[in-house]
Amino acid sequence: MKMKIGIAVIVLVLGLTFAGTLVLLSNETPSESITERTQVTNDRNNGDASSGTSLFGFIAIDPVISLDTCLLLLAAILAFIFARKARSKTTPEFTSEDVSKSENESKVNNSIEAVKRNPNAHHIDWAIVDAYALQRSGDIDGAIEKWNSIANVLEYNDKNLAAQALVSVGYLYVAEGKEADGLSALDKAIALKPDLAEAYNNRGMAKNALGKYQDALADFDMATQLKSNYAEFHSNRGMAKNALGKHQDALADFDVAILLNSNYEEAYNNRGMAKNALGEHQDALADFD
Repeated sequence: MKMKIGIAVIVLVLGLTFAGTLVLLSNETPSESITERTQVTNDRNNGDASSGTSLFGFIAIDPVISLDTCLLLLAAILAFIFARKARSKTTPEFTSEDVSKSENESKVNNSIEAVKRNPNAHHIDWAIVDAYALQRSGDIDGAIEKWNSIANVLEYNDKNLAAQALVSVGYLYVAEGKEADGLSALDKAIALKPDLAEAYNNRGMAKNALGKYQDALADFDMATQLKSNYAEFHSNRGMAKNALGKHQDALADFDVAILLNSNYEEAYNNRGMAKNALGEHQDALADFD
């Protein structure tokens, strides 16, 4: 959207530069030769320097602003657009859940270093890096406060990143056993970005922890619809089905999760629990193994 606005402004500036009074040489007669028409045009241009630039001897254009002014405005607009683009490349995209996973450590470190190396890094980039550091140091309350401040700042001009920040808040609250606070943050995230699959997944986890399994199942359904290739979402939905006694249906979700990620140990454990509940103890044992 911002790129489209920038392009529109560029077009407007160029239009202001070259738009003007179009003077048609309507007093010419069909019998006039090309040489005569050209001479008339040249005479007009030489007689009044303010009349503008002649095009093909038929149209004269009066610039509204000077070319120098136009180029300065154009340069400023392009600089703004490329600055926004450069910032978007360095803005970390990891949530607090990503940071908590050991397999993401190198990626998170690379993201942090990219911000530190960027002399033009935005203050939001630094705030996100601070949130990572606070979480890693064990200051969960500080990390939650930092993510909340990011969401508040971005709520009206970058809803996507604001929603991601609230997903982090929700995850940290649930991890701390504060499911009600987590639900509130995740509700806000979904209100800002209704197609954010991670927000539905995390809200489902919060509802699961509160024993609201049917409501959790609805959130996991939405998460898997939005991102069907996420093994975690299918495994979490299977857990909700297990809790509701729908063990056979749960098996299907665990099967998909394992198909998507054959090293997903939680999915094997959860599938073993479902098989155990169905009396398939030998098969359950294989999953637990």
